[in-house]
Amino acid sequence: MTHTTVPRTPAASRTGRDVRRPRVVGLLDAAVQRAPVVEVVAPAGAGKSTAVAQWAAGRPGVRVVDGGTPDLTASPRPAAGLLVVDDAHRAARADVAALVRDALTGRTGGVVLVGRADLLAETHRLRLTGDLAAVRAADLAFTAAEVRALAGAEVGPVGEEAAQRVVALTGGWPVAVRLALLAVAGDRDPSGALLRLGHDDLGADGYLLEQVLDRLDPRLRTFVLRATIDDVVDAPLAERLLDGGAALLDECVRLRLFLEPSGRARPVQRYRWNPVVAAGVRAIAGRREPATVAHLHRRAALHLARCAPDVAFEHALRAGDPALARDVLVQQWPDLVVAARAGAAAALAARLPAPADVDADVRLVRDVGAPARTARSALVELLVAPTRVVPPGTRGAARAALGAVGPGGPGPAATLLARYVLARSDPADPPADDAVTQTLWHVAAQAGAGGLPRLRAACLVEVALREVGTGPAEATVRAAAAAVDDVDDAGPLHVPLDLALGLHALWQLRTDRAGAHLRRAHDTRAAAGHADARRAAEVGLALLAALAHGVTPPAGDTVPPGPWAPVLALLRGALGAPDGARPPGARPDVVAPTTVGALLRDAVRAADAGRPAAAHELLEDAFEHAAPDETLLPLVPSSTPVRALLVAHLGWGTRHAPLVRRVLDVRGAGGPSRPVPALTAREGEVLVCLRAGMSSTEIAAALVLSVNTVKTHQRGLYRKLGVVDRREAVRQGLARGLLP
Repeated sequence: MTHTTVPRTPAASRTGRDVRRPRVVGLLDAAVQRAPVVEVVAPAGAGKSTAVAQWAAGRPGVRVVDGGTPDLTASPRPAAGLLVVDDAHRAARADVAALVRDALTGRTGGVVLVGRADLLAETHRLRLTGDLAAVRAADLAFTAAEVRALAGAEVGPVGEEAAQRVVALTGGWPVAVRLALLAVAGDRDPSGALLRLGHDDLGADGYLLEQVLDRLDPRLRTFVLRATIDDVVDAPLAERLLDGGAALLDECVRLRLFLEPSGRARPVQRYRWNPVVAAGVRAIAGRREPATVAHLHRRAALHLARCAPDVAFEHALRAGDPALARDVLVQQWPDLVVAARAGAAAALAARLPAPADVDADVRLVRDVGAPARTARSALVELLVAPTRVVPPGTRGAARAALGAVGPGGPGPAATLLARYVLARSDPADPPADDAVTQTLWHVAAQAGAGGLPRLRAACLVEVALREVGTGPAEATVRAAAAAVDDVDDAGPLHVPLDLALGLHALWQLRTDRAGAHLRRAHDTRAAAGHADARRAAEVGLALLAALAHGVTPPAGDTVPPGPWAPVLALLRGALGAPDGARPPGARPDVVAPTTVGALLRDAVRAADAGRPAAAHELLEDAFEHAAPDETLLPLVPSSTPVRALLVAHLGWGTRHAPLVRRVLDVRGAGGPSRPVPALTAREGEVLVCLRAGMSSTEIAAALVLSVNTVKTHQRGLYRKLGVVDRREAVRQGLARGLLP
């Protein structure tokens, strides 16, 4: 593929005057003090040269040269100062490599490379070793305070709300900020004018056409004109919009062509266009090829229907295809309901033109998202709040409605949503009810086949909650977590999922991990729609605190009804809670935990009867039953004699010493953190990379490993630290002295 040099904004095209930006100057100061090599990398119009010029002004020992200078290595270089190469993307790669090598070996002072794309093949390695610091487009983007300072110099004072509006509209892209201010120059009320400003008012399309698009390789130019049809692009969408689009997207990323990563890779990385760039390029494409633009909107609608139905709906309408918009909505609206966005689905239904607006399926979408209506059918009553308990009468009437066929009956997608709500909403269904669980599995399979990933994830999360209430459920919990991880905007599903993950860890007495998940289930803003699950997480956290400090929980911490009740009641009983309805030592009526608990009680009786050999044989049998799934919660010592028996069991000799120690360590372990198992060399390297903010793909490149191998090391690292995500891993690494 031809590598294209993105054009630099000529100095003559800049508008207005420069203002001092102490924040950016401070970032550059910190970068050159931290590393011998600094990259200032951002696309056109990001103000790189201006920022570096401000920083270099008045600093002795700083020499600035242009990247287009022939034979850069022959230019005079400071022995101890800094060499700044502006427009470094214009320089020969060999010259850049030589400058970097001299800076790293100390032959010269440091080097600052200013350009539009990463110039160093070993960028990841240099970041890992601390020899490279970077200032990126996000660092150069204007803040609201900087917008106000620039506005004061250009158009007059503006308010904070107007400045925030400019940042939201432009993404802080410096050239777009200047265009926004230029658009309101001369207005008597610049603040009000900025608040009314839209992307189309900036006039960025002229700048983009002259300074960017017309200077690109023709095939890359075509790609940008097509791929900006949506604000977000990934390799599959790029390929659908243009043959070879995935490779062209990689080229845009390499050139940092107004793209930033959007979220994490799942399983492919998505990128978000700068909003001003996307709007400007769409305006250019609309003028040049309106028929092609409509075709691209239709392709985008078909591609995005499953992962982003509301966005796909918009594309269908822009393509002038209301029938496609109707199909997207009717087929995908249950996913919006599961994500707590029924109101958004109803708003989309209201935008459909006649006769689609009187379609029975469209009417159902509209009614479910309109809670103010007074007269609602049983089916609508069932679906308006899928996380609540539904009265038996409504359930019966809704079941009858599901049996209707013909024009008046619900469509396939609505039927699946209703079956899911019916299965999860009846409090009379016991958590281990096989029929309900089988229904949820069946609906999950049909939702997956029907392109409803959020509904599928919701079913699997509900199954996980039901199964984990009565014992560890490794496979089910993993399947639920993977399903939620695979969808964008999972919304409130994270609350019951974190609760399930926390309870699963609780069964295995992995208390650090259990606490992390239960805290997330309790604290997340989405928890408001899951009051019972949030209360269960709150009780679980209180019980964990009691367990860690070796105290009896207060009687007021009663377990809320739900599938989580058995495991939380079991923990309360193990802690000697005074309000337990079960006799001491009783366990929920389920096979594996009951067997483990019964064997423990038999072992205690044998020890009390003076039969130590029989007691230890029974206790070993209990650990044999507990070991496969690590069902350790029933073995938590509820009294001193039980603890003494467990301690003696270690001396007696057991094949399960690590599990016995975990059971003994869990109670009264609220003091200093227990030692972390030694990290492997690779796990230590991965932890350092996580602290540097590197993605799994970047870590793989830096360590010359596959992404899967990196993820294996991450899982081992998380397990040893007792954490569930990279942020917690870094925090624990710092707290435990594993990071400098």
